[in-house]
Amino acid sequence: MEEIKTTVGDTGGIDLPIEYQKMLDIKPGDEVIMKLVYGEIRIVPLKQAVERAQKIVRKYIPSGRSLAEELIEERREESRFLKDAYDSVFSDESVCREQLDTARLFEGGEVDEGQERLKVLNERSEEG
Repeated sequence: MEEIKTTVGDTGGIDLPIEYQKMLDIKPGDEVIMKLVYGEIRIVPLKQAVERAQKIVRKYIPSGRSLAEELIEERREESRFLKDAYDSVFSDESVCREQLDTARLFEGGEVDEGQERLKVLNERSEEG
């Protein structure tokens, strides 16, 4: 294709010729990447740049392996871990233990006495 002369507008915008838009399958509103290479501006449609990057990465990833699925699963595991940690801290048993310890301290007793009461309560709940 021959060179096309265009003008830079007052706001710095450049109109991309229709022929180029058709060749690159660029439609109004599509995102493009601009890169300065050896004093020249290169414009690449974002979707084309993503496809290139995917091809490069795919060389190093075995067929059938999905990095996206692995990432999602890692996030699910982290979420389960955080939920379990939260539940263990704020479980009924944990809250009961904290309340008993606090009550014993206010009554002038030792925290260990509250722990003993908690053991008895736990044993009763396991039996019933």
